[in-house]
Amino acid sequence: MSQKRVLLVARVGGGLQALLAGARAVTAAAAADFAGSSLQPATFHIARWLDAHGPARSNDVALGVGMDKSAVSRLLKELETRRLVQRGDDDTDKRAKFVSLTAMGRKRLQRALAGKGQRPRRTPRQLRRRRF
Repeated sequence: MSQKRVLLVARVGGGLQALLAGARAVTAAAAADFAGSSLQPATFHIARWLDAHGPARSNDVALGVGMDKSAVSRLLKELETRRLVQRGDDDTDKRAKFVSLTAMGRKRLQRALAGKGQRPRRTPRQLRRRRF
């Protein structure tokens, strides 16, 4: 590979790294807006999944967000305690419970998502200065 190509690949890689870091920071801030400092940021991902897919069993939520079932179950209990999600019976299987966002959970999620577009942005020059 030529020296010029190596440098170009390195610059593109650095740019992608900065973009991903920025996206993580914006998502972390939105998660804090949704859950506050008392809940883990992963609760934001669960709420977004429930908003997109509607009521679901906790096992389906775990598969959808790519998390361990026990971790999702614990996070759902925390969300339920704060009245951001609610559990309801499955009409076809009385042993199963569906989980869904409450009105308050949906409102807080919408507020957090609206705030994502309001975050201060750094210029490309500022992004280039940051080293990872």
